[in-house]
Amino acid sequence: MDKKKSFLERLKDAYENMKKELAMTIVFVALLVDVLPSELFPGNSIESIQIGLIFTLSLIILEVVFDIYARVKDSNKRIKIIKSNDLLENIHRLVDTDRSVEIDYVAIAGRHGWSTVLAKFLDPENELCLLNKREVIVRIALVSDAVLDQLGDGKTRYSTVDAIIEEIEFAKKKLAREGYQNVKIDIYRYDHLPNFIGFLVNANYLFTAMSYWETQDNKPANLRGGGTDYLVYDKNDGFGGAFFVKRFEGWFSYAAREENKRLSPLDSASGAMNSP
Repeated sequence: MDKKKSFLERLKDAYENMKKELAMTIVFVALLVDVLPSELFPGNSIESIQIGLIFTLSLIILEVVFDIYARVKDSNKRIKIIKSNDLLENIHRLVDTDRSVEIDYVAIAGRHGWSTVLAKFLDPENELCLLNKREVIVRIALVSDAVLDQLGDGKTRYSTVDAIIEEIEFAKKKLAREGYQNVKIDIYRYDHLPNFIGFLVNANYLFTAMSYWETQDNKPANLRGGGTDYLVYDKNDGFGGAFFVKRFEGWFSYAAREENKRLSPLDSASGAMNSP
């Protein structure tokens, strides 16, 4: 059987439940004191009453502010998981007010991440377009054909990788033709089996999912990646975000080595124009 609460505990509960009403009452009384004839209050009592009311209201507001801060700080210590369909809105919300955007993207074939996220950020007709930024840098690391050859039916299952690269190249040409000189898109083809995929945004926000082997009875194992839930890390969160961001940066640097860079026709033309 629970013990009965003490008077102080009941008083505290009543205060917590009536905090909003108490603050509104204090504001109402302060306004009332201000409009009533001064003759109703002896001496300098009006000023003393107003100071007392403002002080009390300030304490309530300060407590609310600290309570909000504590809750936000506590929420930053909890891991966040989002659906892949929510990537677009979540990434956009983080960079909406930034002057520049830099996104590193590791994928297998890149179908989901390009079509449902990056392509929309680079589409002038989309309401979440990021082309108004001072600079937009997108680096995309996709699995190489050599790795696909190791996956049994990988060439068939991930045949979309060539189509995605064509879409990216088409987007690059279209943006260049429309005068978007603030956009830079690089493609890399890495030669190792991926252990995770995801987006690193402005070297601070990481959206990542593990790639894995899906096994079924009497069927070859399939490498799975995009379209799953994503873990969300912030470099300044309270549960190791800085560690996971650094780990992702290391893997991306390895995947995006210069020898893995895919030189597109547009890049070749640009290099020829700039050569002596």
